[in-house]
Amino acid sequence: MSEEDLPAGPWDIIARDREACIEVRTPSGEHIYIYYEDEPERRAILKRFSRRQATQIALAIAKLPDNQQA
Repeated sequence: MSEEDLPAGPWDIIARDREACIEVRTPSGEHIYIYYEDEPERRAILKRFSRRQATQIALAIAKLPDNQQA
């Protein structure tokens, strides 16, 4: 995931390769983790997303409006 792929806004997206997850931090300080697996056999057993799917989900979450400011 490159810097150009990240949406502008208050959301932070952090790729954590060591933990095989992508972290999304909300403006209110909450953390959302999307776990992935690169090996197809392990991915099927663990029922995890591929890295590409996890990145797409993180980017979709980051595009959501901040509903906490009410």
